[in-house]
Order: sequence, then structure tokens, then C-alpha cells
Amino acid sequence: MNKINILKITNVITIIGVVCLGVSNHEYIKQNKQLKKENLRQEKVIKKQRQELTYNVKNLDLQSGNILKTKKFTLEYYDDNKKDFHMVVYPNDKNLRVVSEQGVGAKGIEIESVPSDFKGTTTIIK
Repeated sequence: MNKINILKITNVITIIGVVCLGVSNHEYIKQNKQLKKENLRQEKVIKKQRQELTYNVKNLDLQSGNILKTKKFTLEYYDDNKKDFHMVVYPNDKNLRVVSEQGVGAKGIEIESVPSDFKGTTTIIK
């Protein structure tokens, strides 16, 4: 009789152990899924941050689709991976607009922000 009681107790302990192991395994799987979701979300955030460059970077390595945001303006860069590229520059203050000039001997385009009611136009000097 004593052996039967010990066997019953052993079976009950084994069943309790298996149930506890199943519950802890279920919690582990649940936490693992949550971590994977969080990692995917963080990867999306990092990818977005790579596209939105900060203004204090000295040497910019722009790639097509990059957006450069500063306190005063936003620059969008697009490249067709060949020779051609184009940039869109616009002020963050909606009451302003940008005009540009390019002159003889200029190394690039001079861009200036002006009030939105400014009557001037873009001037190209040859």
C-alpha cells in the first residue's frame, strides 16, 4: 500500500510539473512574439531616422529619398542613380518662400528665404 501511495504522489507531482512547464513555455512564446514586434517597430524607426538626416552633419552622404531637416528649411534629395539628381528646398515657416540666383562664376545656387508676399521672381544672371 505504501508503494501505491508513493506512486500516486509521484504521478501528481509529475503532472503538476508538466502543467507548470507548459504554462511557462506559453509565456515564453508570448514574450518572444512581443519582442519580435518591438524589434520590427524599432527597425522602422531607425530606417526613418536614417532618411531624416540632422543638420549638424559636416559631410552628407545623400541617397535618393533622403530628407534633410533643419530649423529653417527642409531639403529633399532625389537621384536616378545615373548622372542626374534634383533637390527640393522649402522653408519650414509656411509664411516664407525661397528664391534663388545663380550668377557667372558661381559654384552653385544661392537660396534665400523671403516673405510669402514678396513680388520678386527667380533671377538667372548670365
